[in-house]
Amino acid sequence: MSFYLSLNIFIISIPLLLSFESRVRYVKRWPAVFFSILTVGVLYIVWDMVATANGHWAFNPRYVGHLRIFNLPVEEILFFITTPFSCLFVYEVINYFKKDKIITFKENRVYGVILFFLGMALACYAQAYTALAFIATAGFFFIAVKFFPNILFSLNFWRYILICYIPFVIFNGILTGIPVVQYNPQFIGGLRIISIPLEDFVYNFSYLGFTLLAYKFILRKAR
Repeated sequence: MSFYLSLNIFIISIPLLLSFESRVRYVKRWPAVFFSILTVGVLYIVWDMVATANGHWAFNPRYVGHLRIFNLPVEEILFFITTPFSCLFVYEVINYFKKDKIITFKENRVYGVILFFLGMALACYAQAYTALAFIATAGFFFIAVKFFPNILFSLNFWRYILICYIPFVIFNGILTGIPVVQYNPQFIGGLRIISIPLEDFVYNFSYLGFTLLAYKFILRKAR
């Protein structure tokens, strides 16, 4: 068993075991969970494949297995299953134990944030991964404010983002610190927090955001 596969198993193990817990009953949400994993995960996996093919990053063969799907180790694809599964579990736990509150701020501020991220993407256009991460985050804010404004004004959404950044720093710190994932300095800005490229924090925000949007969309349709 490769190190990266072991990490995936560890990430999903506790949320999977607690899915049947009598209060949260996360197992009842699994259809919506896997819908969001499939729709958003496929887009980010394609991004991953294209970026890997173009040399934005590579995977250390010492820590991944030999099985690959297209040009990605199977462990990397599993990461797009174990991570959102666990993060959405966190969101449901937050909703159970914390009453949601509405945050009031002007919608125009969201458009200001969108312009900021687009401006950062333009400023970093020479670093492809950096620019794409900023564009993806701008895209999340635009879709959220246009079609799911209640999410942006939800205190539990921001709790979800904040809490999920804790395991993100731990596990992504392991992946980039060993490193399991090796970044090409040509495609990133170079600023790191511990061992994690700054772009990963922006990328992760967009991924967590889009995953929750898809999740809430299918739950709304089910109702």
